[in-house]
Amino acid sequence: MIYILKNIGKGKIGLGERQVTASELILIQDSTPNLIRLKQQTLAIAGWVLNGVSGYYEYTLANNKILSQSDVEFIPLPVSYDIVSAAEIQPYVVITAGQVVIQAVNAPTDDILVDIKIERLEDV
Repeated sequence: MIYILKNIGKGKIGLGERQVTASELILIQDSTPNLIRLKQQTLAIAGWVLNGVSGYYEYTLANNKILSQSDVEFIPLPVSYDIVSAAEIQPYVVITAGQVVIQAVNAPTDDILVDIKIERLEDV
């Protein structure tokens, strides 16, 4: 990731307390990974709650790696395919900072094992 530095005048740009000439190029590598996989997560049957407004059963998975600008993928493990199919898990998720909400038409009949893929997105 490249950060554009602020021009502070007289041919200099600044980064914190350090000044460099405009002819220098500084690349700053962000230490946060862009892609995170949470392996073999269990969505417990008891965690699904019927949302009276939307009519969907919802499961909220909290994780501090989820940012409001994240893309989160729900990937069921093969052992849970039949449960996911019968519950009619929706192909989209609702993302807010720190959590993702997974929705289903029907209440799952057992725990669901999944991998969760979190990707940081940057609007340009």
